[in-house]
This record gives sequence, structure tokens and C-alpha cells, in this order.
Amino acid sequence: MFDVGLARSTSVLIFAVLMMAAMWALAIAVLIGAWFLVSRRKGLTWPALGWMATSHPSEPARESPHRI
Repeated sequence: MFDVGLARSTSVLIFAVLMMAAMWALAIAVLIGAWFLVSRRKGLTWPALGWMATSHPSEPARESPHRI
């Protein structure tokens, strides 16, 4: 009687692929940065750790809508 179908639009799929590529690029950049720091025997300094932490994708902070 009813024929209902659900599918993702092309723009959503393109956006998802681009976001995955961006996240992989960030992860690879962090790995290369860490490799340079370790290979030059400088260790993981605090600025390097800060850069790696800010480039890591994480969940946004969840705030209560009732908080003033």
C-alpha cells in the first residue's frame, strides 16, 4: 500500500567523506609531529602536548539548558 524509503542525500555523503578525510589528516599530522619530537630526542614538551590536545577531535562540552 505504502512504499517508503530512506536514503542519505549526496551532499551528506560528500560532507561525511570530507570530514573523515579531515580527521585522518589531523591524526596523521599529530603522529608526524610526535615522531619529529621523539626522533630529535627533545621529548614531548608541554607546548607539543598542548598542540596535540587541541588538534584532537573530541565531543563538545555538554551544558545544561537550564544553567544560568
